[in-house]
Amino acid sequence: MSSFKDLDLGIGKLLGINNISDLFNLLINTFFVFGVSLALLFVIISGIKWITSNGDPTKAQEARQTLTNSIIGLIIVVSFMTIVNVVLSLIGSKLNS
Repeated sequence: MSSFKDLDLGIGKLLGINNISDLFNLLINTFFVFGVSLALLFVIISGIKWITSNGDPTKAQEARQTLTNSIIGLIIVVSFMTIVNVVLSLIGSKLNS
C-alpha cells in the first residue's frame, strides 16, 4: 500500500502540498496575504477619495468611513492570524510562512 506522499496530486504536487497540513498552511497564508493586501488597497482608495473630496463634507465622510472599514478589516485579518497561531501552538503545531 502506498503512502499519502506517494500519491500523484497534480496541482498539489506543483504547489508543494504533500498532506492536509500543507494545504491548511497554504490556505491560511493565502487568506492572510489577500486580506492584508485588500485592506491596504482600501486605505489607498480612501486616501484618494479624501484628497479628491475638495472640501465636500459628504465625500470626506465617505472617505473616512472607507478608511475606518479598511482598518477594521486589517485588524480582523491580523487577529485571525494571531488566533490561528495561538491555537496551533497550543496543539503543538506551527504555521509555515
